Amino acid sequence: METKREIIDEERLHTPAFLEISETNAHGKPGRRIVYILKTTGCAKAISGDVYTILRAFGEKASENITEKDLITQADELFALPEIHEIIELDISAIGLSFDDKELSEKIMEYILKRAAEIPNIIKVSVGTNTRNIKKNKLEKTRNLLRKDQEFEIAVNYETQDDNIREGIFNSKTLRHNLDRCINICHDTGVAFKGIVLIKPPPLNEEEAIEEAVEAAMYIFKKCKRYQVQGKVSFRPLFITGQILNSLFKDKKFTPPNLWTVVEVIQRTVMAKEQENLPGTIHCAFNDENIGEKSPDSCPECKDKIISAIRRFNASQCLEEFEGLDCSCRGIDRISKTITADVSDVIKGKDAPQSHKPLTDEEYQLLLFGYINLENVFWHARSRGDIPIYAYYSIIEKTISDLMSLREKMTVKFMTELKRLAAARSRGDFNYSDYKSLIRLMRNEIDRQKKMIMDI
Repeated sequence: METKREIIDEERLHTPAFLEISETNAHGKPGRRIVYILKTTGCAKAISGDVYTILRAFGEKASENITEKDLITQADELFALPEIHEIIELDISAIGLSFDDKELSEKIMEYILKRAAEIPNIIKVSVGTNTRNIKKNKLEKTRNLLRKDQEFEIAVNYETQDDNIREGIFNSKTLRHNLDRCINICHDTGVAFKGIVLIKPPPLNEEEAIEEAVEAAMYIFKKCKRYQVQGKVSFRPLFITGQILNSLFKDKKFTPPNLWTVVEVIQRTVMAKEQENLPGTIHCAFNDENIGEKSPDSCPECKDKIISAIRRFNASQCLEEFEGLDCSCRGIDRISKTITADVSDVIKGKDAPQSHKPLTDEEYQLLLFGYINLENVFWHARSRGDIPIYAYYSIIEKTISDLMSLREKMTVKFMTELKRLAAARSRGDFNYSDYKSLIRLMRNEIDRQKKMIMDI
C-alpha cells in the first residue's frame, strides 16, 4: 500500500507543518494512520540548531505570529481530509511540545480530541509530548475527552539506553527513572505508552546500533509489562539534522543507518519480544519525520523493496514481510557504513587524534586476556541468572585499572567511555548494560590494534 506524504508550505500560518498518511497497527488491527504536526510558535529546543530532536527539523516552520485562530483552522483542515474517515489511528504533535499550554493551549487540544471522538473509525489517538509534561491530572482530563472505546496514547522520545548520548548529543532529559514515573502514571490513568527509540545515534556503528536499539526497545516493553500498560516502540532511524550531526557527517565521522540495519533491528526485537513473552507493538517511522536530506539508505536495487517491506510490517506486525528480501549490498554496505565518531571532540570543537601507536606485545596481552576473562565471567553470570553484578566488581575494577594504564595509546573516544564506566563502578550502579559496554569497548580496541599491526 503506497504511503502518501506531503510537506506543507511553511509560509501559510493556517496550515500544518507536516502531514502523512501511512500504515499502522492498532489493537491488532492493520490499517492506516494520519500523522499531523501542527505549526505552532515552537519551543527553544525545537527551533535551535545545536541539538537534535525529532521535531527540530520543523523548527524553521515555527512562527511567533501563529494565533489560536490559525491553530483552529489547522485542526479544521485535518478533519476536512477525506482520509479522516478511513484511518484507524490519529497521531498529533506540535513543532515543540503538544502538552505545553504555552504552545498548544488546553482549549486547542480539547477541540482536536473532541473532534476525533466524533469519528467512529478512529480507534486510537496518539499525542507526542515529553516526560516533564506528563502529569496524572492532565492525562486523566485528556483521556476523558475521547470515547471509552478509543485508545489514548502518549508518545515520548526515549531515544537511547545511553544516558550520555541522550544528554550530550540530543540534550534530552528522558532518563530511566523518568520513564518509570511516566509509565506508572499511564497505568493509573488508563493511557497507553509509546517510546520513540533512535536507530544508530552517534558514536555507534551499524552493529552496535542494532544491539543498542533492541536493548532500548526491550527495556520499554519490559517496563510496560511491569506496570501493565499497553506499550509500543516506534523506531526512528537517525537522519542528519542540526549542527552536531551535520558536523559529524561533513567530517565523515558519522552516517545515517543502513536500511538493512533497520530491518535487522526490527527482526531481532520481534524475536526477543516473543522469546520473553512481552506484549506490545512495533512501528518503524523512518518515513514519518524523516525529511532530512541525508537519510537512511541502501543500494538502488533494494531500497524501495526494503521500505515497502517495513511499511507492510508496520501494518501486519509479521516478520514474514521480510521473507525473500535480500541483496548483494547487505554485507558490503554494512562494512562501508561502519563509521564511528569521536563525539566528545566534535562537541568541544576539537579534531580527533589522527594516529596512535600500537600496543606492545605485553600491553596487547593485557588487553586481550582482560577481554577474554571479562566475557567468560559475563556469560557465566547470565547463564546462571542468580549472581548479581556486584559479585564481579573486583574483576571489573581490575580490568578498568589495567585499561587506564594504557591511556597514552588509546583514542579519546575509548577513554571517554572508559571514564564513564569507571564512574559508574565508583557510584556502585554499574549494571549488566555497562558490563556489555565494557566488553564491546575492549573488543573494538582489539580489532583496531589488529588493523594497526597489519598496516605497519
